[in-house]
Amino acid sequence: MDVIALSKKTEKLTIEPVEPGSHYIAGAAQKRLYAIHQTGDTTYNMPRVLKLSGPIDKNRIQNVINSLVDRHEAFRTFFKVINGQISQVVQEHVKIDIETGTCLNKDIQKCIQSFIRPFDLERAPLLRVGLYTLSDAKDQYLLILDIHHSIADGESAQILIKEFMELYGGNNLPPLSFQFKEFAHWQARLSKTDLYQKRREFWLSQFRNTLPSLNLPTDFPRPSVQTFKGSRLAFQLSKRSSKQLSDLARSMNVTLYMLVLSIFKILISKYAQQNDIIVGTPASGRQHSEFQDIVGMFVNTLALRSQPDGEKSFPQYVNEIKSLTIKAAENQDYQFDDLIQGLQIERDPSRNPLFDVMFVWHNFQDSQNNRQKLDDLVLETIAPEFSISRFDLTLVAAEKDERLSCSIEYSTTLFKEDRIRGIGLMFILFGMMLLIIDVFLIRRFFAHAKEQHQESRSLGEGKEMPSTG
Repeated sequence: MDVIALSKKTEKLTIEPVEPGSHYIAGAAQKRLYAIHQTGDTTYNMPRVLKLSGPIDKNRIQNVINSLVDRHEAFRTFFKVINGQISQVVQEHVKIDIETGTCLNKDIQKCIQSFIRPFDLERAPLLRVGLYTLSDAKDQYLLILDIHHSIADGESAQILIKEFMELYGGNNLPPLSFQFKEFAHWQARLSKTDLYQKRREFWLSQFRNTLPSLNLPTDFPRPSVQTFKGSRLAFQLSKRSSKQLSDLARSMNVTLYMLVLSIFKILISKYAQQNDIIVGTPASGRQHSEFQDIVGMFVNTLALRSQPDGEKSFPQYVNEIKSLTIKAAENQDYQFDDLIQGLQIERDPSRNPLFDVMFVWHNFQDSQNNRQKLDDLVLETIAPEFSISRFDLTLVAAEKDERLSCSIEYSTTLFKEDRIRGIGLMFILFGMMLLIIDVFLIRRFFAHAKEQHQESRSLGEGKEMPSTG
């Protein structure tokens, strides 16, 4: 999934089995999602969709889904306030009845959207499965898995699909030694250690000075209460440009993640005309190998603060980002909600706390092939149309098929598509500019980019031009 995963293994606190009980400690991220959940809200639904082409066994699909629900306690979990504490309750047995229907190929997105409905976090399961027959084609089906974020993260969704294919193909899965409740218990124990206090000191030190509030130019006034209406704009660099950026990162002794994050933060800085920038990024939370194959909400959010001052050279700033991301990864166990509480940030209902822009990096293994074959069955991943943005802007980037593929998720309450298209194009120009200029001051980024754009307007008409989708 989208992670910072750069640091070596840090000090470990032993994972302990949790005795069966009527309820268990909820994870930190689970508590936050439960607290902000609103009735009738689908902001934190995580739909995953597979188009199945070929003969299928519907009974086998039903059995596989129930096997996965039995295997992962997360799919049998709901939440309840017990003795004033948000707790997770795991039911011993939960059966999911697959919802069935018919759909036309031209209406796939409509079918997906109609399937996505609000969850009641106090009732299990927080997983919903649909199997639609595509009536205008032979042996074509739509498998929709709608999951609430409180029980699963992006990596969990990949685990679900991978294990579905293994079981449907007749393979056995190795038993799990732990479940998510063990992680939540481990996390609660960690929060009481001296190590956690060291983590706290690191993060508070990052935000000692006056906290900046990012003010990007918008097309519409910011509403008094934040909405989550959004859209997405996709774009990618050519294979040649992508390889050149990867080579540049290696020559600078940084990861491509660090290089792209540096470009993005400079871009945001220039648009906002601010030199103190905080960008959020997710961290996997799965440092222990024992948690790698477990479904659950492990992800923490890290707030990365840096100053892309115009008088710094680009290599200087990239090295600062390298140092920052490594230290952040080493201290990623400190929970974002604890940081907000420690900073005593007054809640502004029109914004997210601490930052309004995110950067998400998908690792290569997370960007699986869109098409996979299982005997006579072809499985194709379909991305649901995007209508939600949890932040003002989120840049999602991944190396896929030898290209740097990106998308910008943005709030349609604040921005028109044309403005986001311009930001995407400028991001591409920044990356291209790095390939032709060795060392320059950050303040020259926009000037050089504009010059390059004027010299090569055809760039905006080619394959690298940001596009919807």
